Amino acid sequence: MWKASCRSFYECADTATDVSGSAARTAPRGATVRACVLAAALAISIVGLFPPCLDAQTAIPFTRTVDGFVLIPVSVGEADSIQLIFDTGSGIDVLAPSIIQRLHGRPAGTFTGFRMYGDRIDIPLFVIPTLSIGPVVRKSAVVGSWDVLDSLHVAGTIAANDFRNQPFTLDFVHGVMTFEAARSLASRRSAGTPRPLLLDDARGLSLDLFAKFLVAADSGVCDIDTGSPMATIGIRTA
Repeated sequence: MWKASCRSFYECADTATDVSGSAARTAPRGATVRACVLAAALAISIVGLFPPCLDAQTAIPFTRTVDGFVLIPVSVGEADSIQLIFDTGSGIDVLAPSIIQRLHGRPAGTFTGFRMYGDRIDIPLFVIPTLSIGPVVRKSAVVGSWDVLDSLHVAGTIAANDFRNQPFTLDFVHGVMTFEAARSLASRRSAGTPRPLLLDDARGLSLDLFAKFLVAADSGVCDIDTGSPMATIGIRTA
């Protein structure tokens, strides 16, 4: 279920006019269109639940693969720094089992989700000591484990769930992820066009972002998914 308090505070400030997208993974109840838009914009800011706690904005670089995936530097444990795919459609952070084993992750149950085509996926959950992205630090972080990642030689993915309380901006032209402070966030809002976001929030463990889009003559709710390099629309609206 979406949380009413979340819906009233989350928004996306779009400061570009050329926005193309990538594929949706999941959709909340009642969605009529499934797609993702968050790939080629100059700057897109996601505003969190609470006012930013940073005194000044800070930034980290990100890179993009040939397939269009966003890679951001993430610290796990005390010393390991790895590149993870920023995947706003995954709901939860997912790491390769080999990394979780190296961090001595503790089992924490199972998370069940459904992918874009309706297939069910059961993800084992583990608790790792720390997970840090720029100024965002999560202690005793709960992450998922997916053995496919080791076979693909991919370290893992980072989800929007990590930024519930920290607004951020992705600048795709300059390859910078900026963590906003109160003053810089106010400037982003005044310069851009705020658009409300809808949330699919699974008990604080998983968070997916949705917004209303117009596709041809039809409007619908679309999944904002940076973890897929193309746009996908439900066949009943194509």
